[in-house]
Amino acid sequence: MVLPWWEMLLRLFLAAVAGGIVGLEREMTGKPAGLRTMILVSLGSGLFMILSISAFPSGSTDLGRVAAGVVTGIGFLGAGAIFKEGVTIRGLTTAATIWVTCGLGLAIGAGLYLEAFFTLLLAIIALVVLHPVEESVPKQKLYRLSLTLNPKPERMNDLFSYLREIGARIEEVEQEDAGGTWKISLIVPSKIRIEELLKVMPEYANSYAVSLEKR
Repeated sequence: MVLPWWEMLLRLFLAAVAGGIVGLEREMTGKPAGLRTMILVSLGSGLFMILSISAFPSGSTDLGRVAAGVVTGIGFLGAGAIFKEGVTIRGLTTAATIWVTCGLGLAIGAGLYLEAFFTLLLAIIALVVLHPVEESVPKQKLYRLSLTLNPKPERMNDLFSYLREIGARIEEVEQEDAGGTWKISLIVPSKIRIEELLKVMPEYANSYAVSLEKR
């Protein structure tokens, strides 16, 4: 099926508008993938969908492969927006927004205007309306705790059992030297738990040092 030229241009324009609406919110909140990025993602996705519909003779290929290739490719772009800063992971919302914007472009390119508009509406609600709601939800504070200790060998298993009991997540365990010095990296759910841990540490270690970082 070959679309009329005006229909192709209309779909590309609407794809750019949809991407721009999403990108404007990202731009206003100072995110790295902003107005131009989202316009290009949606516009490019719309173009690829139009190509899959109009540029290939009917029956010559599986037209769904073009859309699948776009979705796969946009996954790599989204992954580039995610990075780890200390123990905090940032960019997940930006990556998800890029992915949704790609879907908007594909839907508009396929002529699914109602579905694309409804998706755009829900995306804006999620990004704008629900953001203050998310911020107002009380969140459990997590802390990264690094323990450098000379443990009592017979109490090592008991120490690890105790750490799991208080809800600590063990990220890394390393024996630093042959003299019995160990380094344990933990994510601890609250300062109260940390205080409990420090009170009982003499039961499990001959000596220890603590480094604390808020997550």
